[in-house]
Amino acid sequence: FYLDDNANSKSFAPVVSGLKLIWGTTIDLIPLTTDSFQGESNLDSSKEAFYWGGKVPQVVIIDGNGKVLLDEDGQVPIDKINKIIARCFSNGFYSVHCV
Repeated sequence: FYLDDNANSKSFAPVVSGLKLIWGTTIDLIPLTTDSFQGESNLDSSKEAFYWGGKVPQVVIIDGNGKVLLDEDGQVPIDKINKIIARCFSNGFYSVHCV
């Protein structure tokens, strides 16, 4: 999750680009702007806003069964994200969603 005019979000952009480069279309990488979520309360786990914690940037990794494997705010190191994604594939999950 990110905001367009946010310095922290902009400084996290290279991590997102790196993930796209490393994983390509192997994972669903879904950068979402939080503009539409501002002030919204969402209790529906099928909606993206359900996972947003209110801060940016925020990384959420969900495995193929819908289990949240990572939900962290701030400048999450790309190595940490890569390890979790790789673990999903080694555990037989072939669908990984990074928000």
